[in-house]
Amino acid sequence: MDLGRGAHRRNVTTEGVPLNHLVGEEFTVGDVVCRGIMLCERCGYMQSLSGEDGLSESLVHRGGLNAAVVTSG
Repeated sequence: MDLGRGAHRRNVTTEGVPLNHLVGEEFTVGDVVCRGIMLCERCGYMQSLSGEDGLSESLVHRGGLNAAVVTSG
């Protein structure tokens, strides 16, 4: 399913990155230094955009990571 760029409300998307390990840690995205704050849990917003039944369930513990910018790049 393709929600289109930006429709998923994620500023940065990743693949194969163990986000759980970044909670409480500093990491870089390009030249930007970030600190992992907390994991995001799923919400019904993306499911409402897509109209796909079961999308919300497929995102349990895979919603992303809230992070703070420590140093801009």
